[in-house]
Amino acid sequence: WRLDTATYGDQAAQALQMCDAIKNDGVTIFTVSFEAPAAAARLLSQCASSPGTAFISNNAMDLQADFEEIARRIRPLRISR
Repeated sequence: WRLDTATYGDQAAQALQMCDAIKNDGVTIFTVSFEAPAAAARLLSQCASSPGTAFISNNAMDLQADFEEIARRIRPLRISR
């Protein structure tokens, strides 16, 4: 996470544009922030498909529980053509 807008432009805005484009294609985005700065956690939460797909982990136990929850939710999915 860095805020070098002079070199790379507004990275947060670029990331959110990319997230919106992915969501508009029907993809569900899960995000997990772990011990992240407040601005990074906020960006990840905005990128997620919904508040229910944005996880904020404050410790190792939370992190494991969050990934287990994501795995439980995606388990019924399958890839098809």
